[in-house]
Amino acid sequence: MISHYISIALIDNIQGKICQESDRLFKGKYRGPFGIDMMLVNGDQCLLHPCVEINLRRTMGHVALSLSPADDELRCVMRIEYTEKNYKLTINRL
Repeated sequence: MISHYISIALIDNIQGKICQESDRLFKGKYRGPFGIDMMLVNGDQCLLHPCVEINLRRTMGHVALSLSPADDELRCVMRIEYTEKNYKLTINRL
């Protein structure tokens, strides 16, 4: 789904860099689950903010992946938008 907004090559590139850096930073210091929050930012074009936050624990992303529907089940996209000085959560079916 994300390939509608940014290239898969960019995701693969960032994943490779995260693996390299996490090995360098965590080796001998941390062993366990971690998640990196990323964000798509819509402007003149859709951009990826590759590291909003690093969580050294299981995250809601881990939960979402474990609960992902089968290919034939309903899929939705959750979006948080900022309009008129307010945040708004929308969930749209694909």
